[in-house]
Amino acid sequence: MNCPKISIPGNRDEKVLVLIIFITKYFTMNVNEIATKGDLEVLKAELLQAINKISTGTVDMNKKWVKSKEVMKFLGISATSLQTLRINGTIPYTKLSGLHYYDMEDLQKIMDKNKKNVTSK
Repeated sequence: MNCPKISIPGNRDEKVLVLIIFITKYFTMNVNEIATKGDLEVLKAELLQAINKISTGTVDMNKKWVKSKEVMKFLGISATSLQTLRINGTIPYTKLSGLHYYDMEDLQKIMDKNKKNVTSK
């Protein structure tokens, strides 16, 4: 079998995540089942979606808690700016084992609260 080489973007942890998704899907089939072309197409779509999500650096809005890196991507700010927002009390957070976690719902409320309406002249 001649398998094409693929390059998975992202750091080591993100690459491992993509491989775990693949292995999980592959090994959930019963030994007596045959993978159809349709099964492989679904798997391909799921893997491409996971790879695309990693490569674009999007934040999963369905997650309850996110880490600082994801908040910085979501808000488009630096680590220093995020630290300032934490210190001045603008953004609530939870610190656990030295890591800062943020509630996505809180972030969305803050964004909505600070939304400026544009008035036309």
